[in-house]
Amino acid sequence: MADLGAGRPRGRSRRRPSRHDHVRAREGRRRQLAHRQRPGHRHRDRRGHPDRPRRPADRHQLRARGAKPARSRARLGLAVPRHLALLRAVNVGGRNKVPMAELRALAGDLGYASVRTYIASGNLIFHSENTDAACAAELTAAIPERFGFAVDVVVASKDVLTRAVAAHPYADGDPKQVHVGFASGPIPDAALDRLRAVASASERVTADGTLLYADLADGVHDSKLAASVTPALKPEFVTLRNLATCRTLLQLMTD
Repeated sequence: MADLGAGRPRGRSRRRPSRHDHVRAREGRRRQLAHRQRPGHRHRDRRGHPDRPRRPADRHQLRARGAKPARSRARLGLAVPRHLALLRAVNVGGRNKVPMAELRALAGDLGYASVRTYIASGNLIFHSENTDAACAAELTAAIPERFGFAVDVVVASKDVLTRAVAAHPYADGDPKQVHVGFASGPIPDAALDRLRAVASASERVTADGTLLYADLADGVHDSKLAASVTPALKPEFVTLRNLATCRTLLQLMTD
C-alpha cells in the first residue's frame, strides 16, 4: 500500500507554552506599557501614525497605572448613610393602606439595605448611598406602582432627626402632644403666620428651616392648628410625628 504521507515535509511539533513563557510575556507587556507612559511618548500604531485612537484600558492597564475602579462606599469600608423615610397620611381611617411588610419589601427592591419600619404610620429606616432627595424621589415614584395610590414622602438624615429632637422648643410639653413636622421645603414666614392665627391659646407653633415645631396641647383630632398645617404650607407638604415617636426613631437610627 502506498504511503499517502510520502514526500510531504513533516511540520514541527508545537510545544505547549510553559509557566515561564507566560511570565516572560507578562513582563514584556508591563515593560511596553511603562515605555508608553513615559513623558513625551506618542502612541503610534503599526503603520507609524500617531493619531490612531487608543483602545479603552482594560483592568490590567488600570492597575498598572495606579487607577482604581469605582467602588461603592460599603466596599471601600466607608459608612453608608442611614435615612429615615416618613410617609404622609398612610393607614389613617382605613385609607391609603400600606402594610409595613410590603413597604420593607419595596425598599429592598429599590436596593436599600438594613430596612426596618416602626409602627404603622409609615416610618422607614434604611441604608442607601443615595441622597435624601434621591431616596424621596425613588420612593415617591415606586409607591404608586406597588400600592396603587400616591403618597407624599419626606426623607431625613440622622442629623436632621437629631436636631429636631434636641432643639425642640416645646420639649417641656407632653411628648405625645408635642409634634415635629418634616416639610418638603423651607417653611415661609407667611405660612407660619397663618398657623399662628388659627392656634388656640394653649397651642404653640414655630419653625426652623424645613422643621415645624408644634405643641398641640388640645390634642391632634380637635386642633384647628393641626388641620390647617397642610393647606397653610402648600405647595410644600409636611408630615407630623410626635416627639415620643421621634425619640424612638432616633434611637433606632443610632443602634
